[in-house]
Amino acid sequence: MSLIGGGRDLAWAASIYGPFVDAASDGAARRGVGVPRIAIALLDEGEGVATDAERFRTALSLGGAVDPFIVPIPIAGRLHVPGLIGCDGLFVGGGLTPGYAATIVPTCPDLLRWLREFDAPYAGFSAGAAIAATSAIIGGWRHDGLEVCQEDASEDLEDVTVVPGLGLVPFTVEAHADTWDTTPRLGAALQILGPGAIGYAIDENTALVIDGDAPRVVGAGRATRLENEAANGG
Repeated sequence: MSLIGGGRDLAWAASIYGPFVDAASDGAARRGVGVPRIAIALLDEGEGVATDAERFRTALSLGGAVDPFIVPIPIAGRLHVPGLIGCDGLFVGGGLTPGYAATIVPTCPDLLRWLREFDAPYAGFSAGAAIAATSAIIGGWRHDGLEVCQEDASEDLEDVTVVPGLGLVPFTVEAHADTWDTTPRLGAALQILGPGAIGYAIDENTALVIDGDAPRVVGAGRATRLENEAANGG
């Protein structure tokens, strides 16, 4: 699994998309095909997904040979999980995080079943990374009346908002940590979640890769780990 903190610098594409493409290629090999078919799920906010589709096709291809399959999701719709049959991996793009949560998280039982049955890897970019968590930050810029990040990062929400996510990882995820300064918002979310809650704030052009016991960081920046240590007297 790869959780990407956003960013558009293609100089880092091979390193941050490569681990996901490699994992999908393993699945393609098991199916006896040479190039993995990647479902690219993109929220259609009303203007189509052509621009983002081309951007992510290009970025993924720099990580390795892929056969991209674009899956637009209407803003008031749901991800159609049966349409993923025959794909070797799922990539969820970025955009309006509350919209991705509303259209993909309700499909969680079917989606998790598909991921397990086909041993398919998941990758998320920005919003797609956020909703992978058990508890997903979907926006907001104030907590307890205090500003914790810039309003431009609010996703049209006032208060820091945490909702159920897909549960693919047991920690909470923030994206754009370096450019949008969202690490303090992650700290606020962990306060909301309570003692022992853990999260990662991932920089742009950086991916947190989970393919073993410990996550590893690839790309241009860092993934900063935070923990609500109140249970330990912190």
